[in-house]
Amino acid sequence: MKRFTLVILTLLSCTAFAVAQTKTINVERPGTLCDLLTEEELATVRELTVTGTVNYEDMPIIRAMCGYDGDNNTTGVCEKLDLSGATVITLDDYGSDLVNAIGINELANCATLKTLVLPDNLRYYQSRGLAYNSNLAEITISDDNQYFTAEGCALYNKDKSVLCVLSAAAEGTFVIPSNLTDAYPSAFLGCDKVTAYEVEEGNTVFSSADGALVKGDELYLVPGGVTGILNIPEGVTSISANAFSGSQVEGVGIPSTLTAVGQSDFSGAENLVRFTVADANPHYLVVGESFLVNKDDPRILLLGAPGLSGEVTLPEGITGVNNYACSQCSKIERLIVPEGVTDIYDFAFGSCTGLTYLSLPSTLKTMTHQCFINCRNLLDVYIYATEVPQSNGSVSFYGGAKGCTLWVPEGTLEAYKADRGCGFMWFALQTGNSIKEMISSGIGAVEAGRGSVEETERYTLDGRRIEKPVRGVNIVRFSDGSTRKEMVK
Repeated sequence: MKRFTLVILTLLSCTAFAVAQTKTINVERPGTLCDLLTEEELATVRELTVTGTVNYEDMPIIRAMCGYDGDNNTTGVCEKLDLSGATVITLDDYGSDLVNAIGINELANCATLKTLVLPDNLRYYQSRGLAYNSNLAEITISDDNQYFTAEGCALYNKDKSVLCVLSAAAEGTFVIPSNLTDAYPSAFLGCDKVTAYEVEEGNTVFSSADGALVKGDELYLVPGGVTGILNIPEGVTSISANAFSGSQVEGVGIPSTLTAVGQSDFSGAENLVRFTVADANPHYLVVGESFLVNKDDPRILLLGAPGLSGEVTLPEGITGVNNYACSQCSKIERLIVPEGVTDIYDFAFGSCTGLTYLSLPSTLKTMTHQCFINCRNLLDVYIYATEVPQSNGSVSFYGGAKGCTLWVPEGTLEAYKADRGCGFMWFALQTGNSIKEMISSGIGAVEAGRGSVEETERYTLDGRRIEKPVRGVNIVRFSDGSTRKEMVK
């Protein structure tokens, strides 16, 4: 392990040498690859051929020579890797040796790798083994291999009924073979340059519509390179959990036939900010352009677009925020939950990592399981409920910020500090966090107390200029040059 660490440090720190190199190495004893390479070779070999037997101690060395060490890019420059004569040993799910395998993430994120020749004896390919290789344009394997076949930058099982991986170097239109019936869940990771999927005639499982891949009546995959508006085709009734992973679309049109929207269906679509729904759809409505509700109960916010950013105010008229409704909306910075909302459910705003400001209404009654989990950059939370919201016993802000202030109404400080239900007591005990009372005042009262001194400028707590009072802490500047904080309800 010490030797491996030294190799990685060498790769990260050494300077590139001018002369490109080709190297063939036979590894007789697994785990000794590092001993067979000089420091110069680690950083300069562009074409590497490995024979013999390598294992899970050797493969990280090879990966680092191809530009990635598992955490960071390296100075490795290897562009062609030939493992055709090698036996690769990795670990299975139980930590035992798995022979003739490419392991999980074993050759993933190799920034410089362009050509890969897989072992002739390859028998197992594990999830994400070749994921996110953005320059890997060619994958080959011996025609005599019993288990796999390769074509271009794609690896399939032998009869091409299952796609193991499509390299992230793929671009333009990718053609699905006529006999393909399935794909690894990680098969398309990082394929953000594919703009359309086409399906060969005769395939009875997959079809394509406007470049999107459909499996039966399920939207299976949206091309990562598509931007603008994607209209889900009529006939689609559901969406695969990974369909929008890595998608760049900004808007989605929902057809009349869609009957099920899951909480993670649009996960990964970081630019998605608006929805439209066909008038004939009996299940869903759009409110405020960026939010979906169920027609059966339009008061419950079902889903927010994952690309929402900056300051976001939830739609008026809703009373509840559903499980996971806005989880992972990482670009929201300021969130205002309007009056009338009474319930925020499990993980509703989980992992909104860009969130710094949060305003919760006086009508709030319930905050259930970790509804703001991992909102770790929060600085100010204003809650106007004079009665501490109820919970199901789980900490609402679990995994949250350290250095955040929770502002509560006058006269409620001790009640919030003593709360165990939503975990406000736990919140207060975290390093740097505090719970403070709001001292209400209005601009009229301020002016009355200051004689002829007039307000000249007004800002939010984060320095944004505003024209009129907004709820929360306002920074007010006066004509005599003084500045004061003002709490506005």
